[in-house]
Amino acid sequence: MTFEFARRDRCCSLGLGLRLSLVLVAACCVGWNSDNKFAIGQEKSRTADDLATPVSAEAIALVTKLKDPHYSARELADAQLLRLGEEAIPALEKGLENADADQSARMVRLLSELAIEPKSGPGPAALQSLNRVANSVITMQAVLASKALVSLREHQKILLEQELQKLGARSGTTDVQVMSTLRDAAYIMILDSAFRGDTEDLFRLEWMYGLEHLILDGPQVDGDWLEHVGNMPNLKILQIRRANLKADDFKKLEQLESLETLEILYTPIDDTSIQGLGKLPIASNLRIFGTKITPQGVDQLKGYLTGIEILYGRGGFLGVSMSPGSSVIGALVPNGAAQKYGLQPGDRIMSINSRTITKFEELQLELANYTPGMVVEVRIQRIIRKAESIEKESIELTVPVELGEQR
Repeated sequence: MTFEFARRDRCCSLGLGLRLSLVLVAACCVGWNSDNKFAIGQEKSRTADDLATPVSAEAIALVTKLKDPHYSARELADAQLLRLGEEAIPALEKGLENADADQSARMVRLLSELAIEPKSGPGPAALQSLNRVANSVITMQAVLASKALVSLREHQKILLEQELQKLGARSGTTDVQVMSTLRDAAYIMILDSAFRGDTEDLFRLEWMYGLEHLILDGPQVDGDWLEHVGNMPNLKILQIRRANLKADDFKKLEQLESLETLEILYTPIDDTSIQGLGKLPIASNLRIFGTKITPQGVDQLKGYLTGIEILYGRGGFLGVSMSPGSSVIGALVPNGAAQKYGLQPGDRIMSINSRTITKFEELQLELANYTPGMVVEVRIQRIIRKAESIEKESIELTVPVELGEQR
């Protein structure tokens, strides 16, 4: 399938954007009771020691300067704390304990700027610090940190998605085939043979908070890839094609609590994968297509995954789209078998190898019996215009079609 992507405009001035958004947080997120104390609810218990890292005297002095009445002194302290990097984090976290609203907003913003890169430099420590503050006693500082984390995630998503694109990932809005049905345009990311990164580069997927649809395609897709995919926070549709997976690899997807649809296409897994697949939190649909899993294995899988739709096929792909309950071709998949052998939108499929077809669901069940490369006799009804007339007539044709693979 050929995908046409409309790239989203991206803001490249991430540091400036993050600074502006976090400076404004304090103005809209806090409420005060009659005693001028922050009132929002119950306390949260800390799960980590307050500060395991020693606080440097230089960093403490600079944090104190954040309270200086002169703007230039505060700005200078900002710059010096950012240059200190990880050394500044304990002092900033400690300083939040006795800071007012303006000072707290400034300190939280500094922690956020230090946390921009989540896997290197001061990033991991700054993220841990923000999380500790956000999950401490419910105070103004905790709310500021919580809102900063939300803003930080969005900025990191933009930055990391751009990095993945530079490595060959494709992301954008396109029509896509899901569960044998051509769906309207949706925002997706595709990692296939064009992706030049290695497994370590895939940590960026764990920060794709707005990405709900991911396609993985190619033998480079293995269990190490699924390690990162399994930590994606909002993934709803996962399509895996022509991958190099083992039975134990699917346990790495057990944390995908938002997963609605999983498709596994042309991947040589067999019935030893049934138990692992049966533990996945799939909410709606599972499609197993062109694998080594047997019909008996699918029956076993249905016992594990009750209440969801499971489609099974040996991999032969005709390349047509139809409305449910109809056998009239609505659209052809570009470069698919049906298009190659002359089928047309508007043709009504009457039978496959003499087996009667009256609706799309019957076509799916019949095609499930065939592998790519097998030739089937497709009987169609076509409406044509009579020669030199405006009248139309119906003709029936039998078209031999060599089934292909879904792309």
